[in-house]
Amino acid sequence: MKRLLFLLAIIIVLASCSTKDAINDPEDIRRADMVLNNGTFTLYRNGENPIEFQAEELTFYRHDNRALLKSLSFRQEDASGNIIIDGSAESGELDLENEILYLSGNATLISHRDNMMIRSDDSLSFNVNTEEVEARGNIRVENEDSSFSSSVFYGNLLNMNFSFSELKEAKITI
Repeated sequence: MKRLLFLLAIIIVLASCSTKDAINDPEDIRRADMVLNNGTFTLYRNGENPIEFQAEELTFYRHDNRALLKSLSFRQEDASGNIIIDGSAESGELDLENEILYLSGNATLISHRDNMMIRSDDSLSFNVNTEEVEARGNIRVENEDSSFSSSVFYGNLLNMNFSFSELKEAKITI
């Protein structure tokens, strides 16, 4: 009888500890499939030039098709070994399904094809397929002939279309 009462008391205590916000579905818990420290990761892209990432820490989540990176740099080279694009940031997330790179914290993206550098102290996203860029924060965009400061930047590196929101400064050399 004492055991039955003890067991009943444990069940009541455990049941009272449960909340509506408790995670009951194992699918709600995402564990990393792989963690690399001071590692290199290469994104191979269906016949396109691969992009190589180096990160202090890279955490890969296969189920979510994404990777989280800390203190990262990356580069893409053409078949001849010429750098096409490179960059760095304090942290980032790579959406592997859509091939979008989300950078945060002193993010830099350099297009060597156009000698253009985009810097953001806050966030920068880069779609690897379309080469669309969106940056927010204190933005600095520079190339050989001009420099711009803004709080929001949208651009496409392939067709060289760019727009700035809240343009703070523009310098163009003629």
